[in-house]
Amino acid sequence: MDLFPPPASQLSPADDPGELLPRVTTPDPRRVRRAILRGLLFGLAIGAATGAASFAAEYLHAQPPLPTLGLVPAFQLTDQEGQPFDNARLAGAPWIAGFVFTSCIDTCPMITARMASLQRKLANTKVRLASFSVDPAHDTPPVLADYGRKAGADFARWSFATGPIARIQALVTGGFKLTMLGGDAAAGEGQVVHDERLVLVDGRGRIRGYYDADAEAVARLDRDARRLATDSATDSGG
Repeated sequence: MDLFPPPASQLSPADDPGELLPRVTTPDPRRVRRAILRGLLFGLAIGAATGAASFAAEYLHAQPPLPTLGLVPAFQLTDQEGQPFDNARLAGAPWIAGFVFTSCIDTCPMITARMASLQRKLANTKVRLASFSVDPAHDTPPVLADYGRKAGADFARWSFATGPIARIQALVTGGFKLTMLGGDAAAGEGQVVHDERLVLVDGRGRIRGYYDADAEAVARLDRDARRLATDSATDSGG
């Protein structure tokens, strides 16, 4: 077998010299440019996503610690399922407290709507929510359960608490340092006047912030709750 092709002078007319030589294919320049562009775009997308995540983490940790404004005292109440509800149920993770009563047609629906919004926004965090009734004579566990369901509450993360009026008032005014005036609305002792603010509490029961129920303040509450949830064990707010 010949290792080299015969010279062209020895080829017959039927022979094609091109078939005896290796063929070289030239890449389509347009395909090369498209492949390079796709690679560059993919690299930029990965870099941007990584950079954004890194920036967000650095931003959260670069912020000054939230203030410590008090300590929620021990309390013993009842939740919407008729089960005991106390500090131990909320310990170890940040939580947000709100104060409402189910027959309220003024500010309470807005407060509950804000809590529902926070429940959705913080769904992938450890943050819990607790709504305390300031009209316990009317707001029994079944009433609170119905109210919570209508608000879209996930009872695994959002609890509704009731109890004796004296305990509620002591917790609201003495523990959370908020306003609560009047008697049981359902008992005919006058409309209950209560604070509309939401309260952020860390996993150790320390109050870390008070927030109005307007959209701007609730957005700030969302950010602060995420900060605490990022690493509640090592948070050092004073």
